[in-house]
Amino acid sequence: MAVVVDVLKVVVGIAAFLAAFYLVARFWSMLFGDARAALMGGDGSKRSGDCPCGCGRSLGWQKRRTALHAMDVQVGLPILERLAASLPRDDPDRSEFVGSHRYGAGMARVMLKMAHGEQVLTAAIPSPRDLARWREGTNVAAAVLAAEDPEWIADYRTSLPTDDRKLVDSMVTTGTLTLQQRR
Repeated sequence: MAVVVDVLKVVVGIAAFLAAFYLVARFWSMLFGDARAALMGGDGSKRSGDCPCGCGRSLGWQKRRTALHAMDVQVGLPILERLAASLPRDDPDRSEFVGSHRYGAGMARVMLKMAHGEQVLTAAIPSPRDLARWREGTNVAAAVLAAEDPEWIADYRTSLPTDDRKLVDSMVTTGTLTLQQRR
């Protein structure tokens, strides 16, 4: 019986810690806007309520977060396009990268429409699982491209704003780790 009580105390302690962490994160987000933009720095436009796509619309927290996800997807699209272009036309992987590019572009379009308050088909809204799978594939593509064509990745990276440069670095690192785990 004493063991059960001790286990319950630990569970309650963990739950209290998680609840406190959640409240601190919500408070931080209310003060400084989106936590991702606040932590990553940048020009401040992502924290001020302006849409990160540059349209000038003022967005609420949730819609701004959706728009940030769409912009993150758009950062990965040129990587997929470049990798597909580097493969021969008859290579089966090429069609996979082209399809992934089209799917990502569609997801970004739908998420930006949602953020801007436009109507979208419910069936077209990407699920978090779909977005995570697409990102994992794009991370691996970024790692492969960084190994095969590091000059292009370096040029692409320098052409981006600071926040997106960090995202490309993260994509390459995460993709490299994923490839190592698969071996």
